[in-house]
Amino acid sequence: IYFGTVEGTVAAPSGHLYRTKVSSTGALGVPKPVLDLGTTAGSNNRAFAATPFTVVDRSGKYWVFAGTGRYFTDEDNSSTHQNSYYAVKERVEANGDITETTSTSTLENLTDIEVLGNNSLTGSPTLTNRRALENRIRNSNGWYFDFKNVNSRNYTSTILVNNMLVFNTYEPGDPCTPYGESSQYQLDFFSGLPRARNGTTVSEL
Repeated sequence: IYFGTVEGTVAAPSGHLYRTKVSSTGALGVPKPVLDLGTTAGSNNRAFAATPFTVVDRSGKYWVFAGTGRYFTDEDNSSTHQNSYYAVKERVEANGDITETTSTSTLENLTDIEVLGNNSLTGSPTLTNRRALENRIRNSNGWYFDFKNVNSRNYTSTILVNNMLVFNTYEPGDPCTPYGESSQYQLDFFSGLPRARNGTTVSEL
């Protein structure tokens, strides 16, 4: 079972992404963190309010997807804490257990990467095309990216449609736009990138 927590305060939000094992008798094990967000400034100001989404790919790899952000009180409207979206490839032990915590430092950071029309990439100092990024992710523990607007948050569930992750973010408004704005993401579950621009298929489950 995977679940997130919302902790801290509106001014200093925090939270964790956990997993716990269910025994054959229905008893729950001790929850263990899936992610270690690190200790850099602001890295722990993330609340996991959205329900985590899980997938097993064609190679038998277990993936966990979760966005961060909260929207429970009027005070949350003025929140400017950075939120993110995470894709974690779980590491299964020989006995079938999954117990390790993954550090965000071992995930591929997609924050500034954009895909051009010929599937070349911008924003990466070392990767030049989509295939190179996919190959790196294949040998890593997953990927993540920070939402471009600091008041964006994902607090609703993710679904999978044709191998594409679909989820929404919400940005609270101001006196001129009282209802705020919403964005929908449609990303290849494996690479975290939009669908290939030239019509080629994305990674398959």
